[in-house]
Amino acid sequence: MKMNRMFLVLMLVIFLLTGCSGNGVIPPPVEEPPVEIIEEIVERFVGTWLNVDKNTDNVTKIVIAEIDNYLSIRVWGKCHPDDCDWGKKFIKKNEVMDGVIKLTWLFSGTEVVQEIILLNDPNGRINVKYDYNYLGIESNVTEAMYKS
Repeated sequence: MKMNRMFLVLMLVIFLLTGCSGNGVIPPPVEEPPVEIIEEIVERFVGTWLNVDKNTDNVTKIVIAEIDNYLSIRVWGKCHPDDCDWGKKFIKKNEVMDGVIKLTWLFSGTEVVQEIILLNDPNGRINVKYDYNYLGIESNVTEAMYKS
């Protein structure tokens, strides 16, 4: 009886020391990227961006602002007589660590996946990529924008 109790206590100790994952491996803690790196990338994104192509049929302007630990992204697309306001999205600043802002928009049942990509460009440009399927037609568009 004493042996059984000792065995159970030993097994409980081993179980607690190895974690509940069953494989005995404790995952490493998730590290946040250094604040300086995030701030540098955020600073490059913040501002008003205009499409290089003044005659575009797609996005004409993007305004990115910093609000506490978030980025606010507002997008306008080509409409007539005035550009259409797509609205505003918010993301956490640490989500731009890879130099890409990823957003999803929904227009009349059509999902538009948008990526705003920082370029290593001496002129400080970004690429804006859109992927969507409208009426069964897949579209992929990439346009260049500059900071005004």
